[in-house]
Amino acid sequence: MKTVDVLYHWGEPPAFGELAMADALADGVALNAICMGLTTDAAVLETLSKSKSDAILSVSPAQFGEFHTKNAATIRSFKKPLLSFTSEWCDGNPIRGYDLFDQSENVFDVRFYGQACDADNSVLRGRLSFLSSLWVSTTAFSAGPPVAQRKQKLVFIGDTNEYAKGVYAQRRRMLDALESNGLVDVLVVEKSIDTVAQVRNAYAEYAGVFCASSNGKNQGIRVYEAASSGAVVVEAQPMDVRNEFFKNGIHRIAIDPSLDAEALCEAVSAIDFVSSAEVAERRQALVMEKYKPSAVFTKMLATADKALKG
Repeated sequence: MKTVDVLYHWGEPPAFGELAMADALADGVALNAICMGLTTDAAVLETLSKSKSDAILSVSPAQFGEFHTKNAATIRSFKKPLLSFTSEWCDGNPIRGYDLFDQSENVFDVRFYGQACDADNSVLRGRLSFLSSLWVSTTAFSAGPPVAQRKQKLVFIGDTNEYAKGVYAQRRRMLDALESNGLVDVLVVEKSIDTVAQVRNAYAEYAGVFCASSNGKNQGIRVYEAASSGAVVVEAQPMDVRNEFFKNGIHRIAIDPSLDAEALCEAVSAIDFVSSAEVAERRQALVMEKYKPSAVFTKMLATADKALKG
Protein backbone atom coordinates (compact mmCIF):
# COMPACT_ATOMS: atom_id res chain seq x y z
CA MET A 1 0.00 0.00 0.00
CA LYS A 2 1.37 3.37 -1.03
CA THR A 3 -1.53 5.84 -0.97
CA VAL A 4 -4.43 6.58 1.34
CA ASP A 5 -7.64 8.57 1.65
CA VAL A 6 -7.78 10.28 5.05
CA LEU A 7 -10.94 11.15 6.95
CA TYR A 8 -10.40 13.59 9.81
CA HIS A 9 -12.35 15.78 12.20
CA TRP A 10 -12.61 19.56 11.77
CA GLY A 11 -11.83 20.13 15.47
CA GLU A 12 -8.29 18.72 15.35
CA PRO A 13 -5.40 21.20 15.84
CA PRO A 14 -4.57 22.53 12.34
CA ALA A 15 -0.95 21.34 12.49
CA PHE A 16 -2.27 17.80 13.03
CA GLY A 17 -5.46 18.16 10.99
CA GLU A 18 -6.12 20.48 8.09
CA LEU A 19 -2.59 21.76 7.47
CA ALA A 20 -1.04 18.32 7.92
CA MET A 21 -3.49 16.93 5.39
CA ALA A 22 -2.44 19.61 2.92
CA ASP A 23 1.17 18.44 3.35
CA ALA A 24 0.21 14.80 2.78
CA LEU A 25 -1.75 15.72 -0.34
CA ALA A 26 1.18 17.74 -1.69
CA ASP A 27 3.55 14.83 -1.11
CA GLY A 28 1.18 12.45 -2.92
CA VAL A 29 0.71 9.99 -0.05
CA ALA A 30 -2.87 11.14 0.56
CA LEU A 31 -5.06 11.20 -2.53
CA ASN A 32 -8.01 12.70 -0.68
CA ALA A 33 -8.30 14.38 2.74
CA ILE A 34 -11.92 14.77 3.80
CA CYS A 35 -12.90 16.96 6.73
CA MET A 36 -15.78 15.08 8.33
CA GLY A 37 -18.77 17.02 9.61
CA LEU A 38 -18.37 19.67 6.93
CA THR A 39 -19.82 17.51 4.17
CA THR A 40 -22.54 14.89 3.79
CA ASP A 41 -22.11 11.14 4.14
CA ALA A 42 -23.16 10.75 0.52
CA ALA A 43 -20.45 13.12 -0.68
CA VAL A 44 -17.80 11.35 1.41
CA LEU A 45 -18.83 7.95 0.07
CA GLU A 46 -18.83 9.21 -3.51
CA THR A 47 -15.28 10.54 -3.15
CA LEU A 48 -14.09 7.27 -1.60
CA SER A 49 -15.79 5.20 -4.30
CA LYS A 50 -13.98 7.06 -7.07
CA SER A 51 -10.57 7.17 -5.40
CA LYS A 52 -7.62 5.12 -6.62
CA SER A 53 -6.07 4.98 -3.14
CA ASP A 54 -4.85 1.73 -1.60
CA ALA A 55 -6.51 2.23 1.80
CA ILE A 56 -8.79 4.45 3.90
CA LEU A 57 -7.54 5.98 7.17
CA SER A 58 -9.92 7.47 9.72
CA VAL A 59 -8.35 9.78 12.29
CA SER A 60 -10.21 9.86 15.64
CA PRO A 61 -13.23 8.10 14.10
CA ALA A 62 -15.29 8.41 17.28
CA GLN A 63 -15.70 12.07 16.36
CA PHE A 64 -17.48 11.07 13.14
CA GLY A 65 -20.49 9.78 15.06
CA GLU A 66 -22.10 6.78 13.38
CA PHE A 67 -20.57 7.33 9.95
CA HIS A 68 -18.69 4.03 9.84
CA THR A 69 -21.40 1.84 11.36
CA LYS A 70 -24.19 3.33 9.25
CA ASN A 71 -22.20 3.02 6.03
CA ALA A 72 -20.24 -0.15 6.78
CA ALA A 73 -21.59 -2.19 3.87
CA THR A 74 -20.95 0.57 1.33
CA ILE A 75 -17.43 1.26 2.60
CA ARG A 76 -16.62 -2.46 2.54
CA SER A 77 -17.76 -2.62 -1.08
CA PHE A 78 -14.77 -0.45 -2.01
CA LYS A 79 -12.60 -3.47 -1.09
CA LYS A 80 -9.89 -1.47 0.62
CA PRO A 81 -8.29 -1.95 4.05
CA LEU A 82 -9.83 0.29 6.70
CA LEU A 83 -7.32 1.84 9.08
CA SER A 84 -7.84 4.03 12.12
CA PHE A 85 -5.69 6.27 14.28
CA THR A 86 -6.68 7.38 17.78
CA SER A 87 -4.41 9.77 19.64
CA GLU A 88 -6.67 10.14 22.69
CA TRP A 89 -5.95 8.23 25.88
CA CYS A 90 -8.78 5.72 26.34
CA ASP A 91 -7.61 2.73 28.39
CA GLY A 92 -7.96 3.56 32.08
CA ASN A 93 -8.97 7.18 31.46
CA PRO A 94 -11.34 8.22 34.27
CA ILE A 95 -12.90 11.01 32.20
CA ARG A 96 -16.26 9.98 30.79
CA GLY A 97 -16.53 10.07 27.03
CA TYR A 98 -13.18 8.60 26.10
CA ASP A 99 -14.68 5.11 26.07
CA LEU A 100 -16.41 6.16 22.85
CA PHE A 101 -13.04 6.31 21.10
CA ASP A 102 -12.43 2.67 21.97
CA GLN A 103 -15.94 1.51 21.11
CA SER A 104 -15.64 2.99 17.61
CA GLU A 105 -12.77 0.68 16.72
CA ASN A 106 -14.69 -2.49 15.87
CA VAL A 107 -15.15 -1.76 12.16
CA PHE A 108 -11.46 -1.39 11.24
CA ASP A 109 -8.96 -3.89 9.87
CA VAL A 110 -5.86 -2.30 11.42
CA ARG A 111 -5.76 0.22 14.26
CA PHE A 112 -3.06 2.65 15.31
CA TYR A 113 -2.86 4.45 18.63
CA GLY A 114 -0.91 7.39 20.01
CA GLN A 115 -0.85 5.80 23.48
CA ALA A 116 0.92 2.50 24.10
CA CYS A 117 -1.61 1.44 26.75
CA ASP A 118 -4.41 1.70 24.19
CA ALA A 119 -2.48 -0.36 21.66
CA ASP A 120 -1.91 -2.98 24.37
CA ASN A 121 -5.60 -3.04 25.26
CA SER A 122 -6.62 -3.41 21.63
CA VAL A 123 -4.19 -6.30 21.05
CA LEU A 124 -5.65 -8.09 24.08
CA ARG A 125 -9.02 -7.86 22.35
CA GLY A 126 -7.62 -9.71 19.36
CA ARG A 127 -7.33 -6.73 17.04
CA LEU A 128 -4.45 -5.90 14.70
CA SER A 129 -3.19 -2.86 16.59
CA PHE A 130 0.01 -0.83 16.71
CA LEU A 131 1.55 2.19 18.40
CA SER A 132 2.23 5.21 16.19
CA SER A 133 3.65 8.67 16.61
CA LEU A 134 1.59 11.73 15.87
CA TRP A 135 2.46 13.92 12.87
CA VAL A 136 2.79 17.66 12.27
CA SER A 137 2.68 20.02 9.32
CA THR A 138 6.33 20.85 8.72
CA THR A 139 5.43 23.54 6.19
CA ALA A 140 3.16 25.40 8.62
CA PHE A 141 5.63 25.07 11.53
CA SER A 142 9.00 25.41 9.86
CA ALA A 143 12.18 26.33 11.74
CA GLY A 144 12.54 29.90 13.00
CA PRO A 145 15.77 31.85 13.72
CA PRO A 146 18.65 30.33 15.72
CA VAL A 147 17.95 29.86 19.42
CA ALA A 148 20.56 32.48 20.38
CA GLN A 149 18.60 35.15 18.49
CA ARG A 150 15.36 34.49 20.34
CA LYS A 151 13.89 35.72 23.61
CA GLN A 152 15.69 33.65 26.26
CA LYS A 153 12.55 32.51 28.01
CA LEU A 154 9.90 29.78 27.88
CA VAL A 155 6.50 30.19 26.32
CA PHE A 156 3.47 27.98 26.95
CA ILE A 157 0.71 27.81 24.36
CA GLY A 158 -2.37 25.77 25.12
CA ASP A 159 -5.46 25.29 27.23
CA THR A 160 -5.61 26.05 30.93
CA ASN A 161 -9.39 25.95 31.29
CA GLU A 162 -10.42 22.42 32.21
CA TYR A 163 -12.91 20.63 29.99
CA ALA A 164 -13.24 17.98 32.71
CA LYS A 165 -12.67 18.37 36.44
CA GLY A 166 -9.03 17.92 37.38
CA VAL A 167 -7.70 17.21 33.89
CA TYR A 168 -5.37 20.23 33.93
CA ALA A 169 -4.73 20.50 37.68
CA GLN A 170 -1.08 19.49 37.32
CA ARG A 171 -0.62 21.77 34.34
CA ARG A 172 -2.08 24.77 36.13
CA ARG A 173 -0.01 24.12 39.25
CA MET A 174 3.22 24.18 37.24
CA LEU A 175 2.28 27.16 35.11
CA ASP A 176 1.23 29.20 38.15
CA ALA A 177 4.63 28.59 39.77
CA LEU A 178 6.65 29.39 36.67
CA GLU A 179 4.60 32.40 35.64
CA SER A 180 4.70 33.97 39.10
CA ASN A 181 8.50 33.74 38.98
CA GLY A 182 8.75 35.23 35.49
CA LEU A 183 9.99 32.01 33.91
CA VAL A 184 7.24 31.46 31.35
CA ASP A 185 4.84 33.52 29.27
CA VAL A 186 1.43 31.84 29.01
CA LEU A 187 -0.49 32.35 25.78
CA VAL A 188 -3.99 30.94 25.61
CA VAL A 189 -4.62 30.58 21.88
CA GLU A 190 -7.69 28.90 20.39
CA LYS A 191 -6.88 25.90 18.18
CA SER A 192 -7.95 27.32 14.84
CA ILE A 193 -6.65 27.71 11.31
CA ASP A 194 -6.91 31.47 11.91
CA THR A 195 -4.46 31.35 14.83
CA VAL A 196 -1.72 29.23 13.24
CA ALA A 197 0.40 32.26 12.33
CA GLN A 198 0.14 33.53 15.91
CA VAL A 199 1.35 30.20 17.30
CA ARG A 200 4.11 29.84 14.71
CA ASN A 201 5.38 33.36 15.40
CA ALA A 202 5.45 32.73 19.15
CA TYR A 203 7.42 29.52 18.68
CA ALA A 204 9.92 31.42 16.54
CA GLU A 205 10.17 34.31 19.04
CA TYR A 206 10.99 32.28 22.17
CA ALA A 207 14.07 30.15 22.77
CA GLY A 208 12.08 27.50 24.63
CA VAL A 209 8.61 26.00 24.67
CA PHE A 210 7.20 24.59 27.89
CA CYS A 211 5.05 21.50 27.39
CA ALA A 212 3.18 20.84 30.62
CA SER A 213 1.30 17.73 31.68
CA SER A 214 -1.41 16.67 29.28
CA ASN A 215 -3.95 13.87 29.15
CA GLY A 216 -2.25 10.48 29.16
CA LYS A 217 1.43 9.55 29.03
CA ASN A 218 2.55 10.59 25.58
CA GLN A 219 3.85 13.63 23.76
CA GLY A 220 1.09 15.84 22.43
CA ILE A 221 0.85 17.91 19.27
CA ARG A 222 2.42 20.98 20.93
CA VAL A 223 5.68 19.03 21.31
CA TYR A 224 5.66 18.26 17.59
CA GLU A 225 4.85 21.87 16.66
CA ALA A 226 7.62 23.19 18.89
CA ALA A 227 10.00 20.57 17.49
CA SER A 228 9.24 21.66 13.95
CA SER A 229 9.83 25.32 14.87
CA GLY A 230 13.33 24.67 16.18
CA ALA A 231 12.68 25.85 19.74
CA VAL A 232 14.10 24.03 22.79
CA VAL A 233 11.35 21.82 24.20
CA VAL A 234 11.14 21.63 27.99
CA GLU A 235 8.60 18.94 28.83
CA ALA A 236 7.10 18.07 32.21
CA GLN A 237 4.90 15.14 31.28
CA PRO A 238 4.37 11.69 32.81
CA MET A 239 5.76 9.38 30.14
CA ASP A 240 5.40 5.78 29.09
CA VAL A 241 8.86 5.23 27.59
CA ARG A 242 7.27 3.57 24.57
CA ASN A 243 5.59 6.89 23.77
CA GLU A 244 8.84 8.85 24.02
CA PHE A 245 9.45 9.57 20.36
CA PHE A 246 11.51 12.63 21.32
CA LYS A 247 14.18 11.35 23.71
CA ASN A 248 15.22 13.17 26.87
CA GLY A 249 18.64 14.81 26.54
CA ILE A 250 18.74 14.16 22.80
CA HIS A 251 15.64 15.93 21.46
CA ARG A 252 14.12 17.55 24.56
CA ILE A 253 14.76 18.50 28.18
CA ALA A 254 12.56 16.49 30.55
CA ILE A 255 11.55 17.77 33.98
CA ASP A 256 9.89 15.59 36.61
CA PRO A 257 6.23 16.74 36.69
CA SER A 258 5.96 15.82 40.38
CA LEU A 259 8.49 18.48 41.46
CA ASP A 260 7.15 21.03 43.92
CA ALA A 261 6.96 24.68 42.87
CA GLU A 262 10.37 25.67 44.24
CA ALA A 263 12.22 22.72 42.70
CA LEU A 264 10.42 23.20 39.38
CA CYS A 265 11.46 26.86 39.20
CA GLU A 266 15.04 25.96 40.09
CA ALA A 267 15.17 23.35 37.33
CA VAL A 268 13.83 25.78 34.72
CA SER A 269 16.10 28.62 35.90
CA ALA A 270 19.12 26.37 35.38
CA ILE A 271 18.40 25.82 31.66
CA ASP A 272 20.81 27.51 29.27
CA PHE A 273 18.89 27.74 26.02
CA VAL A 274 21.87 28.63 23.85
CA SER A 275 23.91 25.65 25.04
CA SER A 276 20.83 23.48 24.41
CA ALA A 277 20.49 24.61 20.80
CA GLU A 278 21.80 21.29 19.48
CA VAL A 279 18.94 19.51 21.25
CA ALA A 280 16.51 21.68 19.30
CA GLU A 281 18.37 21.17 16.03
CA ARG A 282 18.41 17.38 16.38
CA ARG A 283 14.72 17.33 17.15
CA GLN A 284 13.83 19.57 14.23
CA ALA A 285 15.78 17.30 11.88
CA LEU A 286 14.00 14.27 13.34
CA VAL A 287 10.59 15.82 12.68
CA MET A 288 11.47 16.50 9.05
CA GLU A 289 12.64 12.91 8.61
CA LYS A 290 10.08 10.86 10.55
CA TYR A 291 7.12 12.89 11.76
CA LYS A 292 5.90 14.86 8.80
CA PRO A 293 2.50 13.51 7.67
CA SER A 294 3.70 11.69 4.56
CA ALA A 295 6.39 9.85 6.53
CA VAL A 296 3.97 8.70 9.26
CA PHE A 297 1.26 7.68 6.79
CA THR A 298 3.79 5.75 4.69
CA LYS A 299 4.95 3.87 7.78
CA MET A 300 1.35 3.12 8.77
CA LEU A 301 0.59 1.74 5.32
CA ALA A 302 3.67 -0.48 5.35
CA THR A 303 2.82 -1.77 8.83
CA ALA A 304 -0.79 -2.45 7.88
CA ASP A 305 0.24 -4.17 4.66
CA LYS A 306 2.56 -6.52 6.50
CA ALA A 307 0.01 -7.22 9.26
CA LEU A 308 -2.81 -8.02 6.84
CA LYS A 309 -0.61 -10.38 4.83
CA GLY A 310 0.15 -12.24 8.06
